Amino acid sequence: MTDIVDAPNDIDADNELVAGENSAEESQMTDILRDYTRSMTRMHDEMIIGMGYNLIQPLLKRCLDTTAVP
Repeated sequence: MTDIVDAPNDIDADNELVAGENSAEESQMTDILRDYTRSMTRMHDEMIIGMGYNLIQPLLKRCLDTTAVP
């Protein structure tokens, strides 16, 4: 029976294949994280605007209410 020995070129080819797969996975993960970050930023901005509106609205009502006693 003979032992099977990988040639150095075969090992390099395997490493390049694995590196290519990792690169594709990293690229996909980067796209997913970019989309996630954008959506979280948009949600945060909308939440801050909503909170500001809820804080300012009662103040505006008080200022514009002509029946209120100073």
